[in-house]
Amino acid sequence: MVKNLIYDHLSNVLSGVPQGAVLGPILFLVHINDISENITSNIRVFADDCLCYREIDSLEDCDILQQDINKLSNWAQAWGMRFQHVKCNMMTLSRKNYSIRFQYTLLDTPLEFFQSIKYLGVHISNNLTWNKHIEETCNKA
Repeated sequence: MVKNLIYDHLSNVLSGVPQGAVLGPILFLVHINDISENITSNIRVFADDCLCYREIDSLEDCDILQQDINKLSNWAQAWGMRFQHVKCNMMTLSRKNYSIRFQYTLLDTPLEFFQSIKYLGVHISNNLTWNKHIEETCNKA
């Protein structure tokens, strides 16, 4: 009797976990567990942030990074997810006077080049100085 009662009330769950549920973050981590497979660049994932980077010494390195961005985009589409274009950007970290410039794209949309990016609460500048972070911290005070 109980068995029939349970099966009578089955319905398809299309997506989602109630906000604030303990199970939500665990299920999300299980869902994205394979995001770094077949990626040759470095990848860092924290909560719902994904950072892909590599040392660039030649145009070949730029091509490899672009291929990895394409793989990440394909992975997202395959798993019903998407990267927000407005939140995806790129930055070159270097103290050199010259660095290789390359126009990276995400789904044929050029990624915006930033001089400074806030990552996990820290402002990282492309010239590796702390000026922007100190300025923002002082402005908050």
